[in-house]
Amino acid sequence: MGSAEPAVENYFKATVFPNPKPWEALRRIDKLPMAKHTVPNNGPSSYKVSTPVPDILSGYNSTSAFQEPQQQAQLISMGNEMVANS
Repeated sequence: MGSAEPAVENYFKATVFPNPKPWEALRRIDKLPMAKHTVPNNGPSSYKVSTPVPDILSGYNSTSAFQEPQQQAQLISMGNEMVANS
């Protein structure tokens, strides 16, 4: 028999995607709803598209990652918009 979904999620959080320390470059956020403007919308429809809530979103901690001046310049040029892909 298989495991229940919460058990599988807990396994992945503990072993595959452990929560980084606050000073580390990687960052993990759990159960954060994605912004509405990131969800594809093809205009008026009778079908409702729900807002995705991923189990885990990962990214970089902006205060400890990319400390080289060239990297900082690239980050500044990209603005504050968050982008997620799968």
